Amino acid sequence: MNKIMVTKIFAPFLGVFFMMINTSCREEVEEKDHYRRPSDSSYSDMVDYSKCGYRIRRDCTEKEKDYINDIVFLIKKIKSVAEKDFTLSEHFYSYETTPASQKSVYLLGENHTDLINMIDNYGFIEKNLSKGDIVLLEGAQRGSVSSVRSRFSNLYCTLEYERKGYDYDPDKQLDLCKSFSDLSFDTLNAIPYDLLKLSQAKYRFWDDMDAWDITDGTMSMRERNKSMVNEILDSLGDHKVFVIAGALHSPVGEYADLRYKYRFSVFNPVAQDVASIYEDFPDEVSTQEIFESLANLDAVYLSHKKLHKYRSEYMPRSLF
Repeated sequence: MNKIMVTKIFAPFLGVFFMMINTSCREEVEEKDHYRRPSDSSYSDMVDYSKCGYRIRRDCTEKEKDYINDIVFLIKKIKSVAEKDFTLSEHFYSYETTPASQKSVYLLGENHTDLINMIDNYGFIEKNLSKGDIVLLEGAQRGSVSSVRSRFSNLYCTLEYERKGYDYDPDKQLDLCKSFSDLSFDTLNAIPYDLLKLSQAKYRFWDDMDAWDITDGTMSMRERNKSMVNEILDSLGDHKVFVIAGALHSPVGEYADLRYKYRFSVFNPVAQDVASIYEDFPDEVSTQEIFESLANLDAVYLSHKKLHKYRSEYMPRSLF
């Protein structure tokens, strides 16, 4: 077989291969550009740069102005998501425990170092939140603070983390976040958090700190999920409860992970229904207590599609 014939045979396949690589690279560049603040951006029409200082008011430093501009940039991104008329299926894989239109509990899975995922999660909450609703967070064991200011400090940290091009590493991200703690406090009164309904939510953690202490700083996923269930049930009332957790704390996230893990398996396939994983894979799941405890509530489990962008072809169409 001569070189010309080989080229003719494989050229179409090589073309498709390089097109896929080019598309992937382009999408990655577009995502980074989408969340890169222009260097000359200013929000002086929305911000009073004379209100810096945690205890004594003073003019903001240039570093503080950059921080404020980034936070307002994130606020505007969240408002933009919330103002869109989108359906769940645009951004999330979802599983509803009941067909009721008004849900009591929303469990949103996230990648803790992925800004686009986090922006969409908070945009979804902003769109559906009412004054007095509760947002349960992950991270009490890290000494985090449960407030809207701390949420945006975390988003800013994620923005900086992505700008530096780091891979997923929550501990490295935590160290980076600590370096911005003074900025977060000193700019508190200069940032218009009240532009968002998120500022009207009540923030708590779902982590069980007693359990962390008992186990010397470590907990199994099942133990942590049990603490989440307890906090959800304690938080229910005449308001909605939004839960933000790592993707594998969500039944849908765990289901997607198993679908991908066994994508080529003939002997151990994952069925079309989320509920099936607890019977078929009892030793590999950790979200069963969440799934069973919330079964009779008006709950919906969400897992951002971007978390599973390379797994989507293995997900059943019923979850789209």
